[in-house]
Amino acid sequence: ESLAGEGRAAVVCGDATRPEEWAAACGEGGASAVVLDAPCSASGILRTRPEAKVHQSRESVEALCETQQRLLRAAWSRLAPGGELLYTTCSLLRAENEEAVQRFAAE
Repeated sequence: ESLAGEGRAAVVCGDATRPEEWAAACGEGGASAVVLDAPCSASGILRTRPEAKVHQSRESVEALCETQQRLLRAAWSRLAPGGELLYTTCSLLRAENEEAVQRFAAE
């Protein structure tokens, strides 16, 4: 069952680093929940897509970590008080998961 069809959810397509562009979809008080499926190194799918490793380097993972922080801040800015933020990646790297959330929470 689609929550969007029931008027209980909004699917927003836009540049997640520019929350001002999709603020209206969150309503005046903000969104009660945001799902952030962040771009990542894809280290969690290497078994089925081994070519993904060729496209990553230490520098590219560091750049992804910075992008993930920008996205977390942007998503958080559109969350209503008491709302929930679900952060997901397909990465197995701590830098893109636990450490990313810890870094964000420390800000």
